[in-house]
Amino acid sequence: MDFRKIELIGFKSFADKQEIRFDNGVTCIVGPNGCGKSNVADAVKWVLGEQSAKTLRGTNMQDVIFSGTQNRKSLSYCEVSLTFDNSNKIFKDIDYDEVVFTRKLFRSGESEYYVNKKPSRLRDIIDLLHECGISKEGYTVIGQGKVSEILSSKPEDRRAIFEEAVGIAKTKAKRLETSRKLDRTRDNIVRIADITTELERQLEPLSKQAEKARAYRALSDELKYHEVNAYLYRRDNAASVKSRINLKIDELKEQLEARNLELNEAVKAYNAHQREISEADDYIRQLNAEHVEKVQAYERQSGEAKVYDEKINFFRAEIKRLEGEISEAEGKISELGSKIREKNEYAETCGKEIEKIENRSADIRAELLKVLSEMNEGEKMAEDAQNAILTSVENLADIKQAIGALDAEKNVMTERQRETLEKVKTLSDELSLLYAEKAAAENETSALEKTVQTIKDDVKDKQADIESINYYINDVTNKLYALNSDISALEANRRMYGNLRDSFDGFQYAVKKLLTAAKSDDEIGKRVKGVVANVIRTDKKYDVAIETCLGGAVQNVVTATPDDARYLIQYLKRTEGGRVTFLPVSSMKPRYETSETRRALSERGALGLANELVSYDKYYDNVVRYLLGNTLIAEDIDSAVKIAEKYRFAFKIVTLDGDVIAS
Repeated sequence: MDFRKIELIGFKSFADKQEIRFDNGVTCIVGPNGCGKSNVADAVKWVLGEQSAKTLRGTNMQDVIFSGTQNRKSLSYCEVSLTFDNSNKIFKDIDYDEVVFTRKLFRSGESEYYVNKKPSRLRDIIDLLHECGISKEGYTVIGQGKVSEILSSKPEDRRAIFEEAVGIAKTKAKRLETSRKLDRTRDNIVRIADITTELERQLEPLSKQAEKARAYRALSDELKYHEVNAYLYRRDNAASVKSRINLKIDELKEQLEARNLELNEAVKAYNAHQREISEADDYIRQLNAEHVEKVQAYERQSGEAKVYDEKINFFRAEIKRLEGEISEAEGKISELGSKIREKNEYAETCGKEIEKIENRSADIRAELLKVLSEMNEGEKMAEDAQNAILTSVENLADIKQAIGALDAEKNVMTERQRETLEKVKTLSDELSLLYAEKAAAENETSALEKTVQTIKDDVKDKQADIESINYYINDVTNKLYALNSDISALEANRRMYGNLRDSFDGFQYAVKKLLTAAKSDDEIGKRVKGVVANVIRTDKKYDVAIETCLGGAVQNVVTATPDDARYLIQYLKRTEGGRVTFLPVSSMKPRYETSETRRALSERGALGLANELVSYDKYYDNVVRYLLGNTLIAEDIDSAVKIAEKYRFAFKIVTLDGDVIAS
């Protein structure tokens, strides 16, 4: 590079125009102290874009203007020009063999920049010089102590020197500036999207108002026309027509008022529709929650119904078993009754035989008594006979014979009495055994009757339980029918709102068109990941706060890469689909919370960070942090104000009611 000369006018100690040429062979500038050697180096740095007065050894930038002496007045401006040889096209964008960079400063603080005497910007001059490896931050001008600083610098600092020498600094500066422009552009796009959304929302009522206004204008023109005609007609014709014209004017005024009323009604209806849409969204969320609750209740009650069905089947089996036992018990009772009847008949028969035996025993006893009396009489007769023996030996044989007959008869009677007593004893034993069997049968019958009564009571209890269970089953069935009807209604509502969602109602025209195309076109569908509204989910409590944080970004379309976004933009341009804001996941710069934000979470009224109060796929983390990062959700405006004042408005705060305190 060939640096030819420098021209100075009014710069520091150079009051007059000075020209210093740097021909081949110029190595240094020498001179006594205070002659202005350092001012030449300061002039070069000043033209290269130096903005720090301290670097130029001054307190403010006006100190570089010649301030005057005792014999000479100060100047009102200063000007420095650097001339370069461009025959080798070191400045590719300038088609001149010589390039002159000029900077001019006035005492008012205004600066002017020129390239070849043509007004330019400081940025343009810096960019042109960067192409040649020249900049105010680099080592084009090395001041006092700079060499030792370079020699003792760290490797990464030396790398910066080399980058500056090979011209990478310009690319880095452009990259930094481009990143800033991109950030500003994104912010502008978000603001434009918000403005567009608001304008689109106002478009329909404004179009209605415009239509009303056009009608009003037409009616006004017509009114003026009729007024003029009426005036002319009144002037040219009889005054009797005036009343009819006045009536016509009144009618037109009434129509105008009616149109104004219709306009007001239309505005009110529009506001009402907006409220209904908001209420419908709330109702959808409520229906979804109720649907989940109903399904869970249905599943619980289905499980309970199955348990009760098992209980019913068990009780029915128990009833069948008890009925079998009852029938067996009734059979046993009938069998025992027949046995009892047989025993009673046998007892009656035995009683009759006992009566006969007792009667016979009484007869035998009477005969025995008779025999005993006869025996007593015989003994008496024997005594008489013995007495007679004494008196008559002749009658002795007859008496002995009579005594033998009586003894034989006595023995027969004794044997018969013994047999009768044994038979009576046997009959008594049989009668006692029969009475015992009768008592046992009666006890068994009583026990069976008690068992039967217990079984009947159990059957009644089981029947009561069955009736209660049937009642509960009917209640559960009715509830199931009600739940099924509720579920059917919820399903219908879900399908309706699903159809609304699938048709993308509520989205901007361009977003709706793009999402509709994504469903039918696979090439577009694989590039569209969805809209922010579908990517993020949150609790109903935080809906207003999160919607406020997102603003118009809820309708931004998410893509995987910037290439996908460019493809979709080209598609919208081809189809005249309008404008859409895209958020490529790979190029989004997340906004991370600061230490102040983390400390603020412990403050009273702080509910959490916005990006942590929503649920989403981790794939979209960059997008969510870009939209909601470093934002605190507070309970109310009072808590938000206290937190913001304590941390000096270091981060954005949004309340549950949608109030915003910006950082």
